[in-house]
Amino acid sequence: VNSLIDHHENAIHCLEEIINKRIDHESFFEKGVLTYCVEQSGGCIRQLLTIVNRSIVTVRGAKITMYAAKRAVSQLGQRMYEGLDLTHLNLLNDGKFDPGEPKITEMLFGLALLKYNGDIKINPILEPVIQQRFKNVAQG
Repeated sequence: VNSLIDHHENAIHCLEEIINKRIDHESFFEKGVLTYCVEQSGGCIRQLLTIVNRSIVTVRGAKITMYAAKRAVSQLGQRMYEGLDLTHLNLLNDGKFDPGEPKITEMLFGLALLKYNGDIKINPILEPVIQQRFKNVAQG
């Protein structure tokens, strides 16, 4: 996982608490699913809420399984990918994220890139889609 919060247990706990304030995670999530959602959020509260919402819609009132959460994350990543143009994709492939570049600013605003404490990384929900696309292009 290319999460900006990988090694920050306190951050993971705090983000889980945001969801726990609204819904009882034990009633809505199978074990480990909420933590997965937090990791995939990359530390972005807006994205965490989107992932949880999409997961809830996916299961239609049942308990959220890991499969459902992964499916929701995959759908969100695919939708994000579809909003990128060729210049965005080339910049993502290059991996040099200069915040002064207008296209980088666009991707930060659109959450394709996430920035915390000066560290800019590809959004965890977008990363597998990007990797798969670049792999397919390389294979020709």
